[in-house]
This record gives sequence, structure tokens and C-alpha cells, in this order.
Amino acid sequence: MPKALTERQKLTYTIKEMELQSLLELDSDSELETDILYLNHLLTKQYLVRLPLLTQTNFFVWSIKISGVLRAKRLYQLILGNHSDLPTRDDKGKFVNLSDLLKKKLDLAHSIITTHINDSLLCRLAVDGGKEDPIQLWSNIVRFGSSNKQANVFRVWMKIKLLQLKDNNINSFILSFYKCVSELRMLDVAVDKENLAYDILA
Repeated sequence: MPKALTERQKLTYTIKEMELQSLLELDSDSELETDILYLNHLLTKQYLVRLPLLTQTNFFVWSIKISGVLRAKRLYQLILGNHSDLPTRDDKGKFVNLSDLLKKKLDLAHSIITTHINDSLLCRLAVDGGKEDPIQLWSNIVRFGSSNKQANVFRVWMKIKLLQLKDNNINSFILSFYKCVSELRMLDVAVDKENLAYDILA
């Protein structure tokens, strides 16, 4: 483990080691699959540590990045509740007769997600069973992202309105402009770049 890591990063490394062990023990049907799982572990270990924390303003970028990690770990369909082997729930929302393999996968998904949420949001999102259930937690996160969409659209438009083109900042202006356009597109906002540029320069 590298030196000078934060406590959250140390926890993430621990999660990764637990993940590799559990996957190699329970989810590898062949030698080739074991090799693929180990390679996947090596490729994503450093990336997972560098994933940003979910905040009030970065839901769309964060969701793309963490969804990619969860897909690579074969956990994304699970947290969507689409896994074919998920058992039924009891009247308290708990799974009935959950297999050891699925329990390990659910625990792993929950650990990956919770360690990449800002502390200021975690308690808010871990409601209605989300404290232990990654499927409910993910549902809460998606609902949070939807509720923040308009606020994020307004935030990006304000950033665009405040852009100022000067003789000494042309490159940074262009980069900031295209970043804002990309953010709007991720928020499903139709953008006409030419008209927008004319408005800024007018």
C-alpha cells in the first residue's frame, strides 16, 4: 500500500484486496476467468482510489465514472436490481435466503459506493435501507441526481455567463467554454454552440 494515503483511501485499498479474494474464491469458473479477474483488479486498483467523491455538483460525471467501475466488477446490474438470482424480500425489505456469493457482491458494491460519497451527503443518501442495501442506496443516489438536475443546469449557465474573453486567456476561455457545453449535454440540455458563442461574445 502506498504511503501518505488518507483514511478513506486506505479503506478503499482494503476493499480492493477483499474484493479480489472473494471474486477469485467464488466467481471464477475457469482458469481463464481467474486470469481476467486478476488483470481487471490490477487495472482498476489505482483508478478506484482516484475516483472523485460524490458532491452536490458533480453527480453526472461521478455517476459515469463509478458506473464504469461497477460494470467492470460485474456489479452494475446487481445494484439496479436486475440480477436474475436476486431472491424476494420480506415485509421489512430484507432479502430472503440470500446466497453467500450474492451477499459478498452486495457488500462489495455497497463498500465501493459509500467510500466515494462525500460525508456531507452520505447520511442523507443512506436512508430507507440504503445504510446496508446498495440497491436502495443507488436508487437514493439516482433520485438525488434527478432532483439536482435543474440546479446544476442553472449553475453551468451561470458559469457560461461569467466567462470573459481577454487577450491573455484565449486558451483557458476555450477550454472552459467546451467544458460547460459538455456539462450541459450530460444534463440532456440541447446546446447550439455557435449561437451560444455569439451570445457570449456579443
